[in-house]
Amino acid sequence: MRSPMGTGGVTGLDARTDPNMTPDRPPPLDGSGGPAFQAAAADLVDAARRIPDQLRTFSFPAAGALRYALTPDLLAFLAGLGLPHRRHGTELLFERLDLISATVALRLPSPDYLAMRRWRRSLERCASGSPATYEVKMVTRCACAGERCRGDHEFHPRVRSLAENVGRTPHGPTALLRQRVHHSPVEVPDALRAVFARMAGVRHHLLPPTLWKDLAFVDRAGLADCELAARYLCAAAQRAGVPARTSFGLLLATPYSVPHTWLELELHDRWVPFDPLLLASLVPWGIARPGEWSPTGSLTAGTLRICARNTPLVERPPAGLGLSFPTRQVGD
Repeated sequence: MRSPMGTGGVTGLDARTDPNMTPDRPPPLDGSGGPAFQAAAADLVDAARRIPDQLRTFSFPAAGALRYALTPDLLAFLAGLGLPHRRHGTELLFERLDLISATVALRLPSPDYLAMRRWRRSLERCASGSPATYEVKMVTRCACAGERCRGDHEFHPRVRSLAENVGRTPHGPTALLRQRVHHSPVEVPDALRAVFARMAGVRHHLLPPTLWKDLAFVDRAGLADCELAARYLCAAAQRAGVPARTSFGLLLATPYSVPHTWLELELHDRWVPFDPLLLASLVPWGIARPGEWSPTGSLTAGTLRICARNTPLVERPPAGLGLSFPTRQVGD
């Protein structure tokens, strides 16, 4: 998962107070330095070090990492393990993508991790066969000092074409989208089972966009993010003669949807979403139990396709623009 301009949504929550962290689901890792936490931290650093440093942008200051629930002591611990960083005077600088990957891998109570935990409810509802209609409001918030934003930014044409309504507040443009979801689970064709099984064994880690075209990186490093995984699987499906496409849009969930890229296969005269990397990653992230969601099954949760590839959803965005996706379920 990746937000073109930030996840938006819930901030400042403690994982212990999140209503989705119920006793029958894996709890957050113990951040006090216990064995499970240390093992997860070591695995995270090992994955990060497989990405060439020359592709990183070491521009994110340690002071900003609290947004990802990464405290100064925890950052220092990860840096000591070898998490790539640079030093500018007394300040440590990191690659922002590594920090987002860290907050999910270590199950920290950040907006990014809590958003994925809430997405589980969409998986459960759709897997039960119950239809659902989601209403998503795309909200921009300009960082202009004045009371009214003076920027000329607007939503991508594809967003405007899908929206039921496009408006504008003093803080920037808004858009309202609706999506009805009613998925019947579908298994991947036999010709793709082997490549899906391989992808389920790949580790999820957010990658620099320069790697998205390097499909061989998946096998070379054993890493992928949603964009690279979708491209890799799409190429494999097309080689096997299965009609396929990549899709970028939203994983629908309340109270906030999450930007994501996934694979779609044309089966039974319709496009069916699949994402073996994401479904397999839910287990180490503490969001699902082993065997709960098959990586070879379709992505039964609600999705809203906007375009084919990861694309900025706002054109001509001013510096510091925020973008969030508050979502509610409406009556059918």
